[in-house]
Amino acid sequence: MPKEKIKILHSADFHLGSPFKFLDSAKRKTVQEAQFNSFYEIIKIAKKYSVDFLIIAGDLFDSVQVDNLSLQRVFDGFQTIPDIKIIINPGNHDYWHINSYWNKFEELKNVYLFDPETLYFEFPEWNITFWGKAFTGQSALYNLWKDADELVYAKKRNHLNVLVQHGDILNHESHYNPISIDWIDKLGFDLVQLGHIHNIIEPYYTSRKIPCLYNGCVQGRDFDETGKKGAQLIEIDNNSNKISMTFLPIYQIYFDQIQLDVSNLEQEDNIRFNENIMQKILSDINIKTAKLNLYQLILIGNVSKKINLNLLTKKLEPYFFYLEIQDQTKIKFNYKELLQEHSLRGDVSRYAKKLAVQPDLLSQVLDDLGMENLPLKDAMRMIEQAYYYTMQAEEQDIDIYEN
Repeated sequence: MPKEKIKILHSADFHLGSPFKFLDSAKRKTVQEAQFNSFYEIIKIAKKYSVDFLIIAGDLFDSVQVDNLSLQRVFDGFQTIPDIKIIINPGNHDYWHINSYWNKFEELKNVYLFDPETLYFEFPEWNITFWGKAFTGQSALYNLWKDADELVYAKKRNHLNVLVQHGDILNHESHYNPISIDWIDKLGFDLVQLGHIHNIIEPYYTSRKIPCLYNGCVQGRDFDETGKKGAQLIEIDNNSNKISMTFLPIYQIYFDQIQLDVSNLEQEDNIRFNENIMQKILSDINIKTAKLNLYQLILIGNVSKKINLNLLTKKLEPYFFYLEIQDQTKIKFNYKELLQEHSLRGDVSRYAKKLAVQPDLLSQVLDDLGMENLPLKDAMRMIEQAYYYTMQAEEQDIDIYEN
């Protein structure tokens, strides 16, 4: 008799060995170690919840070249859960090839690895079959599944059929195994567990109500991978095929990107101004409980003086593992006074005004520059940007003025 309940831990996109090039060497090592701690955390979660299957839907490693120590650490981690079946489908970063390090994992009896010759793994005790196609290169412009694979599926499909796949169901023009929802419906899987998209997405249900799950990456690697990360615990009732899902967060590394409007924080005293910005940042940002918190702060708004980024960064750095500040504020100008001013700034202001209010003059300037096909709206945006850069510059020379 098949087991009544099936527990699956869905993970993907660990990217172990990521370079983290934006960090200095010491911090890089710390973050790379935290990545491995996230991997060990997955192993602990699998033990804690006594799961039957641990799924890794691609990109366990960041590269097809992995040092022996990293391989051994993963190898050792898998050996600590010998009773849990580990299903791995290589992704575009750690794709399978003939001399791949994946060959070493054949020694582990609890690891089931998709390769070009393997389309499915059957587990009669649970009445379930896992299906998948491995990446064999850095990209895949079309669905990795072929007609012959679909015929095998039609003959061998089980009571429960789970697709474990690295690929993209969100972008039909993706270079990384684009998978259409209609195709999923045509084959009629019971569950689709996906890797490749690094941000958590709410379960997507096809027209046949097939749940498609992107777990997101286990830990972020940059500021386009912000927010909570972790793994998905899935429980399936073998009698009713009812599926329940619980997201389990992992707090080793936390990336966040914050926009902060500093328009109303100005003080005549530059030191006080920076102090106000610092207090605003610390009061507005909920510094997460992650062991490593990496923040990118983007300052916006209108200010009358330049922000001392070096001083601000130095004061804030003790509160963060890594901090990057971008100043996107705009300098406030008194245009009426500038238009009357007998100076380079006044000349630039008067010329910018002429270009703004005289389309014929602007068209003539564009013709002179060989940019006659540039739309006037785009030209106006360029003028505005150039004007701000000019006004913010502390020193001007005649070359800048003439240009």
